[in-house]
Amino acid sequence: MSDLLYTAADAPGTGADRPPEDRGDLHVHDRVVEKIVRRSALEVRGSVAGHSGLAVVGTDYPSVRVDLRAGHAWISVDIAAGWPAPVEQIAERVRDRVRQRTEELSGVTVQRVDVTVHVVESSSPRRVQ
Repeated sequence: MSDLLYTAADAPGTGADRPPEDRGDLHVHDRVVEKIVRRSALEVRGSVAGHSGLAVVGTDYPSVRVDLRAGHAWISVDIAAGWPAPVEQIAERVRDRVRQRTEELSGVTVQRVDVTVHVVESSSPRRVQ
């Protein structure tokens, strides 16, 4: 008896030795893409995790919506940026980063990324000059 353990995927013709189109389908769940988008948005300098401040109807940022159809994604992401901030530059970097990381990590083709920036007060104390 051998000390080697084999799985069904190791048998010839059942695993990685077959061409990708013969291996089956990969289905990525919307929630997986949402998590990738959320993390990617926070990787951008200037984008911060935040809260709208209204306890009852508040929103945590980044807030993500994904419409995923047939391997294509339409993404809307609301982010927070501390004041003062170069909002246009942050939005552009978030859009690019979300597209890149989502396609890289999920294999989904990103058709569109809409970014809305909500400016929040910085937690650092104000200085009077």
